[in-house]
Amino acid sequence: MLILLTPMQVAKHWNLLKEKVVQNAPPTCEGTDYNLILEGALGGALQIWAAITDDTLVGFVITQMVYDPFSISRTLLLFALFSIDGIVVPPSIWRESYDTLMKYATSKGCARISAYIGDERLVRLANRLGFDTKYVYATLEV
Repeated sequence: MLILLTPMQVAKHWNLLKEKVVQNAPPTCEGTDYNLILEGALGGALQIWAAITDDTLVGFVITQMVYDPFSISRTLLLFALFSIDGIVVPPSIWRESYDTLMKYATSKGCARISAYIGDERLVRLANRLGFDTKYVYATLEV
């Protein structure tokens, strides 16, 4: 089950969240003040979701609504997805989470869901869920 956390819940779990975000953030976040993520979540610019199975917290998903000026549409960006302390999250939980995120994105007027993916297993999962994974996001420090 995937549950959208309230700002109060985000604040309560921030120490754990911050540690996991730092470990799993995309390369564009290097040097970031991660308290800005907390600020974004508390202010509504980011959404933080808890993945729960059998009443146990097993992971988190961080999303953000972004505007695509080329397609003139909104996209739900999966900014980060991670498990807690090496817990192997059953595929059924990620599938259920996908369904929840699809409903959320639709309710917010999004045309698509996109994601930063740095783990080959997650690329395979994204393929199974119907994501187009032929594009690669590349960065170069200047």
